[in-house]
Parts: sequence; structure tokens; C-alpha cells
Amino acid sequence: MADLSQFNVTNDSSIQIEEKKTLERVEYFLYSIIIPTVCILGFLGNILNVVVFTKKKAYKALDEMEYCTTICLVALAISDLMFCICTFPNAFLPHRYHYHRNEFMLYYQMYNTSIISTFILNSTLLTVLTAIMRYVAICHPFRSRQLFSLRKTITLIIALFIFSILFNVPYTLKYWVKKLECTGKQEYVGYVLLQYSDLFLDDNFVYVYKLLWAIIGNFIPLAILLYCNICLIRALHKSQMLHLLHSRDNMGCVSAHKRINTGCSERLWDIFRLDVVKDYGIFSDWIERYGSNDVFPDSGRTDSIARLKLEA
Repeated sequence: MADLSQFNVTNDSSIQIEEKKTLERVEYFLYSIIIPTVCILGFLGNILNVVVFTKKKAYKALDEMEYCTTICLVALAISDLMFCICTFPNAFLPHRYHYHRNEFMLYYQMYNTSIISTFILNSTLLTVLTAIMRYVAICHPFRSRQLFSLRKTITLIIALFIFSILFNVPYTLKYWVKKLECTGKQEYVGYVLLQYSDLFLDDNFVYVYKLLWAIIGNFIPLAILLYCNICLIRALHKSQMLHLLHSRDNMGCVSAHKRINTGCSERLWDIFRLDVVKDYGIFSDWIERYGSNDVFPDSGRTDSIARLKLEA
């Protein structure tokens, strides 16, 4: 019995070791390959977005609403670009908590969560702002000029960025630095140890803060985006149906015009033929009345015309 229990303990420990190795491989693949690749592609893509949108603003005549939307898209591209730049060093972050006080990774470890979360929230809010502007421009075109202007758009972009910074200020207090005191070991002089602050050791604060982040950063933007996109889809569907009805009406009008023009042409041709016959009758009467060898030396032609009149 003791040997069986010892075998079970050994088996469980081996399973835990395999699971730990699997998690380490997944973590390595995620943080060392996928995230850097996504950051590089996002960096290049957002640079292209900034170039395209700024050229569009410079070389194309835009009205005020299009100009406001373009500025909002440029701000969104810059925010995503900064997110990619700030996330990329995560691939090289060492798995330790002791750093030299002059080491870059010390300060990156302390403040990267706050900076990255700031740009994530800012990009989310700018996406919502762009969706609202498109919704108002398409579904309420007459009110869009009153609600949005160039100055209001720039003010909203700055306000959203400041709100994102303030909302993520608690993440700057996540760690505190403790000086390492290693007597007799010269290689550890100047090193510090990162530890969680008392604020983030409080489970209630962490729960409430993460709940607020989920509501403000995820659920509310998702609800607004769903509403705006559903309204846009309905408006575009109605516009397409109206376009089809208008096209059918135009085709009906064209057919009616064709029928009217054809009938008018046939009627005009009948009138023209009647006028020709009438003129021919008058002309033949004139020949009958005034036709003679003095007027028309060729009496044979006069006789043939007279015969045509009699046959008619």
C-alpha cells in the first residue's frame, strides 16, 4: 500500500513537471515569437496608415466632417503605433525581479503595464469616437455639422488621452523598489529588488479595479460599437432599397417615354404622309388648272401627272 501511494505521488509530480514544461513552451512561443511579430507588423502598418491619411488630408479637398474623421483616424493610428513600440520590449523582459538601479528593464518592468494599458484604452476610446462620428454622419447628417467640428474633435482626442492616463495611474504604483543589501558580495552592489506594493496586495482593490477596467475598457465600448454598427447596417440597407426602387422607377419612366416617343413618331409620320398627300393633291389641282404647253412645254409629263391624280 505504501509503495502504491509512493507511485501515485511520483506520477503526480511527473505530470506537474510536464504541464510546467508545456506552459513554459507556450509562454516562450507567445511572448518571444507571436507578440514581437505582431508588434513589427503593427508598427509598419500604422506608419503606412499615418502616411496615407496625412497625404489624403494634404492633397484632397475634404469637408469639415471628413477632415474630423481623418484626424481621428490619424490619432488612432498613432496610438496603435505607440502600443506596438511599448509592447515590443516584453519579448526581452527577463524572468527575474532583481535589477541594477541603472538598468532600463527595471523601469520598463515598473511602468510598462501602465503605459501599455494607457494606449490600449486610448485606442479603444478613439475607435468608439470614430464609430460615433460615422453613425452621426450617416444616420443624422443634418446634426453632424452642429455636433462635430475641427476644434471639438481635437479637444475630444486630447480629453480621451488624458482620461486614459488618469485611469491607469494606479498601475504606476504596482511595484516598489527595495535596495539589496549583500554584504561581502561586490557583484550585487547597486542592485534593487522589485516587489508588489501594498495597494496591489489588497485583493479587494485589485478586484474592483479590474472590474472597472472591464466595464469602461471593454463592455461599454463594445455596446456602443454594436449599436452604431447595427444602425449603420440598417441605414445602408434602407439606402440600398431606396436606390433599387428609384432605379425601377427610372426604368419605368424610360419605358413610358419610349412608348410615348414611339406613338408620337408614328402619329407624326401619319400626319406627314397626310400632308404629303394633301400637298400632292393641291399641286395636281394647280397643274390641272394652270397646266398648258406655255407653262410646261413637256406636255407628256403633264399628262402623266394628271393620270397619276386620276388613279389616286
